[in-house]
Amino acid sequence: MSVLTKYQINLGRRLYGIFSALNSASFALVTGNVLVVYAMYLNAGNIAIGLINAFGFLSFFAIPLGKFFASRRPIMRVYADAWILRNTCLLLMLPIPFLARADLREWGLFCILISTFGFNFFRGIGLVANNPVLSDLTPGKDRGSFLTFLSLVTNAAALLTTLVLAAALHFGNSLTILSAAMIVGIVLGFIASF
Repeated sequence: MSVLTKYQINLGRRLYGIFSALNSASFALVTGNVLVVYAMYLNAGNIAIGLINAFGFLSFFAIPLGKFFASRRPIMRVYADAWILRNTCLLLMLPIPFLARADLREWGLFCILISTFGFNFFRGIGLVANNPVLSDLTPGKDRGSFLTFLSLVTNAAALLTTLVLAAALHFGNSLTILSAAMIVGIVLGFIASF
């Protein structure tokens, strides 16, 4: 049973909806196929692309570490700190356009690999808080409708973001557009985290 007041639950739901939309848009820009295409522009080979995809599963192995931290600190603090660190790891991608222009693409690829590793590691630590937060925000009979709303918000944000990126890639220099997408993803991730 939630210990939050009705006002706190309503405010929490509103904030969590905003967080979910921004977080989903950010996630669509800095992970998955977008990241693989970005790496391919940096002449990534099969091993590098395999590592980028494999690092996505690292999150699940970091969950026990998140549980360890949550047993010693407030769970929202663990969630917030992990999400900030997750997005901080992405800052390592900022020099990639300059490295690519200087014909140091292998260093740009190294930045992608390191930032992807850190991003997924800290994501796993923070994921431990996801279910408890949702549980606190959905104590009543409208649990299903709120979870449906969240699902619509996150999927709509990811879809819209991906469509805008696809349109931008059609009209502009791919490496420039992908670099800009990473920057926008990083900014949205920090806004969501705060």
